[in-house]
Amino acid sequence: MLKSIEVEGLSVATQSTTILQGVSLSVREGEVVLVTGPCGSGKSTLLKVLAGIIPHVYTGFRVSGTVKVFGLSPLEAAEKGLVAYVPQDIYTFFIASHVCEELEVLRLPLDGFAQLCDRPIEALSDGQLYRLLTHIAIGSGARLLLLDEPTSHLDSETLVEVVAMLKSVAVERGATVIIADHRVSELKSLVDTVVELGKDREEGANGGSGRAYDERRTAECQGLAARVKGLTLSLDGVALAKGLSFDVAKGSALGILGRNGVGKSTLLKALLRLTPFTAEGIHIERPAFYISQKPLYWFSTGSVRAELTLYAKLFGKRAEVEEVAELFQLNHLLHRNPYTLSVGEARRLAMALAFIASPRLLLFDEPLLGLDKSAEELLQELLESLRKRCSAAIVASHSKKLVELVDSCLELLPGGEVRFCA
Repeated sequence: MLKSIEVEGLSVATQSTTILQGVSLSVREGEVVLVTGPCGSGKSTLLKVLAGIIPHVYTGFRVSGTVKVFGLSPLEAAEKGLVAYVPQDIYTFFIASHVCEELEVLRLPLDGFAQLCDRPIEALSDGQLYRLLTHIAIGSGARLLLLDEPTSHLDSETLVEVVAMLKSVAVERGATVIIADHRVSELKSLVDTVVELGKDREEGANGGSGRAYDERRTAECQGLAARVKGLTLSLDGVALAKGLSFDVAKGSALGILGRNGVGKSTLLKALLRLTPFTAEGIHIERPAFYISQKPLYWFSTGSVRAELTLYAKLFGKRAEVEEVAELFQLNHLLHRNPYTLSVGEARRLAMALAFIASPRLLLFDEPLLGLDKSAEELLQELLESLRKRCSAAIVASHSKKLVELVDSCLELLPGGEVRFCA
């Protein structure tokens, strides 16, 4: 079978950071490959090189080595329409305002999107956006499909459906599929080959020791951090919640589960009064700290160190900057601009800022997005630090791994129904 991708000795670096070094890869036509590795190992960078984005669109990178896509340079292959790329940042890749308009402009069928036809694209959930982009990529007829971190956006059922579609395309038209993702356990049975990046790095190269942070505080927590009574939510006439009521005790973490598009993010926004709702009553402890699915959009300084220092100054904790950077494995990234971080690295920075802020209530949307195993442990430490201070957290995710991190949970179901879980 012919080779679709041949990479020899690929190295990619910025002025201050080496991202990939000496990577070699050979992929056959019709093969489905999983590229994995820890946060910051260069998975997304490799896809952007194969897509012709680095260094031609994203400048400022030094690239060496040989990269061929169907015997062409990545840029030539992209210009010929041979490559389709589904990025982690899924919010800026649309040309129309509504789903039907987007598919009509691209002359693609509505397959699976009839119910969302009249929905504004900006009103879609992350999972719905990612599924739509994947549908567009498949419909483009490209011979190389590149998907970045699908497990961060898709619930487990939708993930299986999407990968099945990709494998069908690989078999029927000989397309090559490369998926970059850190969740090997969820994908290894669905792909043909697994390639690991970053496995030769020295232990601890990502910074931090992973040790538990000693709060030196214990307390008996009393009272509620949040109380919701009779909350009703809808979007475009579709019920997301009907008369929902729940309490969140101080010193606890509540998980909100559900498939893509059932209203998890909308519920968090309602608690912050950022979206319309009706309710008999909503009370949340202040100050509250909200980490959205897109934390990159609210970093405000030119470096990770400056961002941490700004928050430390705002919350009177200047002496903690170095310690917090070590705890959240950011000490090797202190010089980096936050907007150059990977999704997982940006999540770690957002968690570090929440740690410094010490809110009475943390609202965290898709906390597992882009996080590898070690970063998930940091999330657990953040939640534990809140518990010890008698603060609380409400975290929303499509991943059922969230159940392992919280004290109680509720699952949003289609049609506005709710199921409570232990």
